[in-house]
Amino acid sequence: MALLLLAVGILYWPAIFGGGVFFQRDVYNYWRPHIDWALASLARGEPIGWIPGKQFGMPFLSDPSFQMLYPPTWLLAVLPPERYYTLLVAGHAILAGLGVARLLESYGLEKGVYAGSLAMALSGPFVSMANLWHHYCGAAWIPWVVWGVRRLGQTSGAAWRGLACVLALQALAGSAESVAMAAVFAACTQWPLFGNRRIASRLLMSAVLGCAVAAIQWVPTVALFSSSARKDFGIDAKLGWSLPPRLASQLVVAGDPRTRETLFTNAAAALTENEIPLILGPYLGAFALPLALLGAWRLPGFLAFCMGAVAASFGRYLPSPLPEWLAVLPFRYPSKVLALVSVTFAVLVGAGAHAVLSRPPSTTGPRRRGQFITVAVLLSAISASLIPLPGEPLARVSRAALFFGSGLLAMAAGPAAGWVMVGGILLDARSGVGWVNEYVDPYLFNFRPPVVDVIRRLGPHPRIFVAYSGVVWARADLSKRGYNSASAFQATLGEILFPPHGLRFGIRHGFQPDFTGLGTTEMQAFEVFLQTRLSADIRRYLDLGAIDAVISTDNTNPLEEAEPWARFPGITSSPTRVDLWGKTPRAGLARRTITAASLEESLSTLSAPEFRPGVDSVIRDSSTRPGSPRLLAGGVATVRLDENDRVDIEVVSEGPGVLVLRDSLRAGWSATVNGVPATILPADVLFRAVLTPAGRSVVSFRYTTPGLGAGLLLCGLGLLVLGWRRPGDEAGR
Repeated sequence: MALLLLAVGILYWPAIFGGGVFFQRDVYNYWRPHIDWALASLARGEPIGWIPGKQFGMPFLSDPSFQMLYPPTWLLAVLPPERYYTLLVAGHAILAGLGVARLLESYGLEKGVYAGSLAMALSGPFVSMANLWHHYCGAAWIPWVVWGVRRLGQTSGAAWRGLACVLALQALAGSAESVAMAAVFAACTQWPLFGNRRIASRLLMSAVLGCAVAAIQWVPTVALFSSSARKDFGIDAKLGWSLPPRLASQLVVAGDPRTRETLFTNAAAALTENEIPLILGPYLGAFALPLALLGAWRLPGFLAFCMGAVAASFGRYLPSPLPEWLAVLPFRYPSKVLALVSVTFAVLVGAGAHAVLSRPPSTTGPRRRGQFITVAVLLSAISASLIPLPGEPLARVSRAALFFGSGLLAMAAGPAAGWVMVGGILLDARSGVGWVNEYVDPYLFNFRPPVVDVIRRLGPHPRIFVAYSGVVWARADLSKRGYNSASAFQATLGEILFPPHGLRFGIRHGFQPDFTGLGTTEMQAFEVFLQTRLSADIRRYLDLGAIDAVISTDNTNPLEEAEPWARFPGITSSPTRVDLWGKTPRAGLARRTITAASLEESLSTLSAPEFRPGVDSVIRDSSTRPGSPRLLAGGVATVRLDENDRVDIEVVSEGPGVLVLRDSLRAGWSATVNGVPATILPADVLFRAVLTPAGRSVVSFRYTTPGLGAGLLLCGLGLLVLGWRRPGDEAGR
């Protein structure tokens, strides 16, 4: 434990002791704004089932990636987000290392626990997932799951309780991929245990109880998935970010995949967006490779599984029909399977270290020779660690060769072999993947762009549209600063409130990319439709979304206005600007409605020249035949209450009308008109409409997370069973 603490402290020194903050990629742009919004909502006493500021509103609690029901997340009640995230990363690195140590002990390989646990905690694929928090946490539980299965077969007491708790915690961590990987790993390596009926029944009991406890998260998640576009993803979407086979050498030859470097050459061609790797540093360790090869003699099944996992990470590069088979799974990005490679490689390293340290003293050589070898290993490893990365191909190969040779020598280091192996693994990891996670000053992590104060003047919940920096412009700006100056790029994104960054400050975004796929099919179709038919009419696009202001830079401004409402010089290559819009109210009574029977028909009607956003409305109703437009009296709609899961609107109309609220329509929303339940109709593809009577009315919208009640009931029953103990349950522990 102390050794793991030291190693993790060294690897993540800038964040743990140096005052730095994890911020890369999704941490700053995705996790932080959502967490800030959730904390602010809870402080106001509002529920967090629905987040109104993302894509016109999205389910939040049912999205497992935010880990709201994962116990460590509750530390956010007492820790600031930046400190919490550091603790999350460091704590789960230690958790993963301890899991491998327990797994090695269950195989009787206790002398290799130090090397194996370090190889896991410092493994490149695992370290690279530190900015993918839920996948990182889920991966940390994988060795514990396999250990729990083995313990179930080695004891006769209540070990099933411990396994059920591990399974539940891994599931609550939010990564379905990690749960699936742990299940496959356990099945492939522990299959002899399943032939025993008693063990199989207890294993089934653990799995059922673990699923029951985690049902509070995953029953709502399944409901969300079933109503999302993600279920319809094709091969390209699912198998993106596969590990190119030409980069497989980087598992044992450290390098930076962003440079498109191969084993002996550096490609000069620019990166495309799909080639930017998900796993930034797949390096497992050249120093530990000899130990892993030696351990394969003891655990050949683990070696076979490790090689199979590496092959699976190639995804779309595999020969047909393998990519088609992989695409059947509801998961994305095959390179995530490298987390399994980290676990299996670490176990093999521990097995090899145990074999070395278990040799009789006579085979380790004279003491003086052992001391000489120890010094040689350390000097070689230190020299290798000084070679800069990414570096030139020859330097990378030389570094790998030095570390590999050091690992071979370490096996003959005599009584000090254990400490030499530990030191070599730490040196190799510190130089080989220490660059993967960058850190910034807390000032940037808590940076409040000046544009926020300007936008907040527009009202309590202004809705903005951000004209995203063009891919070419953003890449040029990043290249000018250098690939390693990620902090400057992040500041650039934060300065223009790159979605969903504005959530941190109570600013709502309208149209924004849905890279999670949890948005509706309608939103996906609308985005495609925009690119093909609405992009030439940006003003109609803004009116449809009831956008209050447009944030852009001078060279990405879609409105082509001469003078902005506000401008900030900023640090980007072009000043940030704000242009007012606000020509369509968020809630209003339509003056004319057109009925459409399908999504395609709705989209076609929206693009017709005679359609007037905010005045006309397309109501989709598959049970009604399209007819002539219906003219209405109109009226006034005023939002009286606007909370996360509740919107109350006062309507005054001269005759029967149609109230359109330009917020997302998803399963879980219900409506009442003057206290009487009312049907919510899809309006203008994305939004909600309710029929209202003449005169004054109060329309109330309420949101309840679908499946949360059933999940809560299952979770409670599971916890009751886990807590119920009979005499004899502790026997065999």
